[in-house]
Amino acid sequence: MMLVARNLSLLVSITTAIIIAAPGYAADDSRARALTATLSNLNALGARCGNELDIQGYKAVAGATCSTFTKNFQASWHSRDSMDTEVDAYMAPLETGDPPCDEACLATLQHIDQLRTLVHYYLDYIDYLKEPEN
Repeated sequence: MMLVARNLSLLVSITTAIIIAAPGYAADDSRARALTATLSNLNALGARCGNELDIQGYKAVAGATCSTFTKNFQASWHSRDSMDTEVDAYMAPLETGDPPCDEACLATLQHIDQLRTLVHYYLDYIDYLKEPEN
């Protein structure tokens, strides 16, 4: 499961570089760049945390690597819902065509959504290992 996340993380990192450099509406949008940068940073921290969780299990949840990830997440958003609300508020008008969203813009929206999904994955992984075994 973690191997899939690592491969997806690598693909997302490559896509981030391509999208940030691509011409088009969303690539010029400072809000898109800010969301992409924040989510990419959290994804990188989450990947390191995920590696630690794979090795150490629940003990890694309180470790420095995972603590850095959760602190950075909480510094950006107070909850998953607040992250989703901010990302959805940015994406919704563009998805409906107000303002018009070209191909590069749509690729950026897809990339932002992929990054958000990965951040959710790492948060879920931490929560899963925090829960006491039944």
